[in-house]
Amino acid sequence: MGRGQLGGHLCDTPSRPVSLAADAAAGEDSADESESSSDEEEDTQEVSVEQLKAKQEKGTAASEAAAGTAISALVNYVTPTHFHSFEAAEKKNRGYEISSFVETQALQLLKTKPVEFVNYNKRQMSRIYPKGTRVDSSNYMPQAFWNAGCQLVALNFQSLDLAMQMNLGFFEYNHRCGYVLKPDFMRRVDRRFDPFAESTVDGIVAGTVSVQVLSGQMLTDKRCGVYVEVEMYGLPADTVRKRFRSKTVPNNTINPVFNEEPFVFSKVVLPHLAMIRILLCEETGKLLGHRILPVNGLRPGYRHVALRSEGNVPLSQPMLFVKIVVKDYVPDAMAAFIDALSNPIAYQSELQKREKQLEALIEDDVELPDATRPEQAHPSAEARRTSVVPVAAAAVAAMTRSTSNGGSLQKSAEAAAAMPTPPPKGQFIFTVSLTDSALVEAVDLDLLRKHPAYEKVASKQEKEVAKVKKKQGRVGQMRRSQTDSMLSLHKDQLKQETTVLSKYCAPLFDTLGALVKERHEQQRRKLNDVLHRQEMELKRQLDERNKAEKKELAKRHRDKQELSRMKREVQQKHINMAVNEIQKLRELHRAKDEELARRQDETQRELARQREEYERRLTDELKQKCDKLEHEFQ
Repeated sequence: MGRGQLGGHLCDTPSRPVSLAADAAAGEDSADESESSSDEEEDTQEVSVEQLKAKQEKGTAASEAAAGTAISALVNYVTPTHFHSFEAAEKKNRGYEISSFVETQALQLLKTKPVEFVNYNKRQMSRIYPKGTRVDSSNYMPQAFWNAGCQLVALNFQSLDLAMQMNLGFFEYNHRCGYVLKPDFMRRVDRRFDPFAESTVDGIVAGTVSVQVLSGQMLTDKRCGVYVEVEMYGLPADTVRKRFRSKTVPNNTINPVFNEEPFVFSKVVLPHLAMIRILLCEETGKLLGHRILPVNGLRPGYRHVALRSEGNVPLSQPMLFVKIVVKDYVPDAMAAFIDALSNPIAYQSELQKREKQLEALIEDDVELPDATRPEQAHPSAEARRTSVVPVAAAAVAAMTRSTSNGGSLQKSAEAAAAMPTPPPKGQFIFTVSLTDSALVEAVDLDLLRKHPAYEKVASKQEKEVAKVKKKQGRVGQMRRSQTDSMLSLHKDQLKQETTVLSKYCAPLFDTLGALVKERHEQQRRKLNDVLHRQEMELKRQLDERNKAEKKELAKRHRDKQELSRMKREVQQKHINMAVNEIQKLRELHRAKDEELARRQDETQRELARQREEYERRLTDELKQKCDKLEHEFQ
């Protein structure tokens, strides 16, 4: 393993301290004295000249040794010591001591005592180095130890992998000086920080980062397809990899246009430790260039991002044109409130618009549009008349036909929306139309087995079974003298295969159960929507009839008291009628809801029965195969 590069929140310099100048000066002094004494014994003829030289050299060495000692006294350096425990280090409380950890030991400490590890790095320094089994000079991810505040994180400099690219990009932020100051909460003893935090850290506002890749310029001199990926590294809760990828632009590397939807990292718990990585790749997956940018240093707006090579060397021409948005994180429950605060004029305009719509809905003395008025005068009113929910008889017939032909709930709703308009004025029918049997159709388990979630689990099962069968195929190559061993191996392989099948039994049927519940919930929501639309249509028809009858009474009666009395009677009659019809609707809805629940229970029981039968079949098949093997080897 080659010499490692050291990087961390403190410095990016070699780990071994420089030897003191005093020791070197003392060595030179003793060597010079021995040489001068030997010269005096060999050449006694020129005593005066040699003595003068010896005195001059001795005086120079003595002055250099004194100067080196004075300089060493001014230098602050750390003392390496063996690490015993965090408690022992806290009890000693020596900030000038440093301990080295192999990456496996550091990872174990980070998993078991993350907060203590952070507090240890607040008080003194730690150095992490690769484990000895990395004979290929590979590297570990340094981000995990930067999250814990480790000052010196050693990497194999000769390997230009992702870890080294992150190291180079991280220290590029502070003008490549080799030092990056740790955040305030990782230095102060009165602050507590957990590197595995998933919620907002105390005193730190979480952020939201959006990166929209628009285009590229002069990406490569080859003619090939290219695409862009965007990743984030930071705390485990902030790390996002292999999720955001643009489309592939074929055969254009001069000025490809991606114009993708923004890649949004909705909640970045700790922006101080997060980094954005933008990758440019060929369609074959080969890396053409990349750039690592700390989130804390992003500048919002439209930016040209110059790319780097694998060794973080700036590329002269390739660059990406992106739009970056950085803002504070806002929970979904508070999004509308924040939008209203940020743009009160638009929010007030929306409120006024809703107020006008409500006024048009609740006014009782609004004149109905004239029947002789051209249709162009009120297109919205005519459109609303043509989209009225049909009467009961037509709706029931349409829904029955769609159900008998195997139609779905969506087709039934579309058929109901396409029915003819209500009967002419004076003919009102209020019979309910909530009789669509498709709303409570049984869930087809064979259809759900084609769902991607179920197929994903089944695919894993097939792969593991294929692996076991592949191992099983090698058993037939053994000699006949090992019959007992072969039989035992065959049985073990069969047991392993049965174990894999049993292992995926629960996930498969649990996935089916979840899909059944989701499908029934969708049906229940659609049933509630139908009920709501029917109630609204019923109220609208009653209002129209009420207004029509009041107009007829006003034409026939001139006595105001008699007219008022008759209007009250008509109003009361319509109220009673509406209450009765709505009650019928709700009773039908309750019955359909109960039928849905019953169907769901039946489906769940069927799933449980199939699961028991599946497990029993696995056991029986294993027994039959074992018996068959014993018969074959006899």
